[in-house]
Parts: sequence; structure tokens; C-alpha cells
Amino acid sequence: MLNVLIRWAIPLAALFVFGPLAAVLITRLHAADGGSQVSLLVSSSPGQGVMAGLVALAIALGVGALGARFIEQRSGLMAAGLVLAWAAWSVGGVDRVLARTQSSGTLYTLAAESAVFGALAIAIALVILKIRTHMPRFIVAGDATRNLAAKVHHEPTNLFDKTAPLALAAAAVGAAIGAWFVGAEMVKGQMFAAAVVAGLLAAVAGRLSSQSISPVWFFGGLMVVAVAGPVIATFVHAGTLGPTRAAVSGKLFALARPMPLDWIAGAFVGIPLGLWWAGSLIERESVKAEKR
Repeated sequence: MLNVLIRWAIPLAALFVFGPLAAVLITRLHAADGGSQVSLLVSSSPGQGVMAGLVALAIALGVGALGARFIEQRSGLMAAGLVLAWAAWSVGGVDRVLARTQSSGTLYTLAAESAVFGALAIAIALVILKIRTHMPRFIVAGDATRNLAAKVHHEPTNLFDKTAPLALAAAAVGAAIGAWFVGAEMVKGQMFAAAVVAGLLAAVAGRLSSQSISPVWFFGGLMVVAVAGPVIATFVHAGTLGPTRAAVSGKLFALARPMPLDWIAGAFVGIPLGLWWAGSLIERESVKAEKR
């Protein structure tokens, strides 16, 4: 019974307690005109945005670490993602941000935001994936709970081998494909969904490319796309007002549409989903191979 309570309490606390807390920090950010169409670095106070982002990531780390410790590593990543999803929903959309700033330089700022906070997100994922799941003695009582504890899956911890470059490239391609096809309309919910699908496909493609490498590489592949997307958009839509016109008309380069926090939250939600999916595919193929 205690095991069930813990397995539900952590994600529910992430969704209904710690997520809203992270969102409150982001909603305090405002543009120079008092509007709410901002990002962590594109606001009237970038310093306040940096602090809000750091605190939100710290909350996600704490919740994710608890999830990894008492449930499973992938559940820990998901719990962190639920916290960051609230933060992602609290920033503006790229079309409205560009409509306010009317500068192609804004996309470079968003790329820098993805690079800085994406690197921190990768570090958080690394910490969560280093935690070994362990149920307290007072919980591991019944045979069913013992069996559950024995079957807990731990992701590979290997940070580099010869398959790492292939896994990184596959994850980046998977992320780009997911974001491109899902992010057809620049609606906030669809942008977040695009980032989640990007994370899911990044994990599936990366894990099928390498069964021995840490999922941290899949986060890296997705963040490569998050940084490259806005930069590429400045060349696709040339001129100072080129990106603004494209964004307002709904024709902005697809990989520049999710905001940095969308990418980060989508990674923490989508990658564990992809790991579960890829794990089932690999296990199914292993069973088929054994029967031959």
C-alpha cells in the first residue's frame, strides 16, 4: 500500500504542487510594455528570468531525484518534466515575442537560452539517471512489492563508447522529425506537444541505435535541434523583419517555433516515454530471437 502511495504521490505532487510553484516564478516576468509574451532571456529583466529558470530547474531536479530514488529513473525524468511543463506553459509564444521585438536578433537570444538552460537540463538528467532506485525497508514487505523492486529497470550509465556519435545523430534526427511534423500550427499546446514528440522520437531513435549508451545523449540530440532551429530560421527568413513577418503569417521555420522551455520540458516528458517504448521493442525482438 505504501509503495502505491509513493508511486502516485511523487508525480501528483509534481503536477499539482511543484509545477504551479515553478509557474508562479515565470509568470512574474514581463516585457517592457508590461505584456506577458516573454521568455527567460527576452523580457524586461533577463536577470530575473535567469533566476526564475534556475529555481524552476532546481525544483524539477529535486522532484525528479525523488522519483528516480523511490519509483524508477524514467519516472524521475517524467516527474521533472511535469514540473517544467508548467513553466513552459507560462512563457509566451515565439510569434508574439517576435511581433513585439520585431528583430531577428531575438531568435539568436532564444538559441542562446536553449543552449544555456539546455546544458543545465542535460546536467539535471545526468544526475537523475545516476540515482539508483531503492525502496525503503519498511515498504519492501510483501512478495509482490519485492518482485516489483527486483524488476526495476536501470538505464545504462555509460557516457561514451563508439556508438555515442550515432546515438546523438539519431536522436537529433528523431527530434527534428517529431517537432517538424507535429508543430504545424503555432499554438502553445501544439508547440509543447511538438517538443514532447521530439523527445519521444529522439529516445526511440537513439536507443535503437545504441543499447549501451546513457539517455543523456538523447537529451543532447534534442538540444542540438533546439539551438539550431532559431539560428537556421534567421537564414531561411532573411532580413531584420523576416522572422517577424514569417511568424505573424504562421510560416516561421518549424524548428524555431517551440520556445526554449518547451524544448526542455518536452525532453523530460517525451524521452522517458520513448525509453519505455524502445525498451518494449527491444525486449520483444530479444524474445523472438530466443525462440528461433
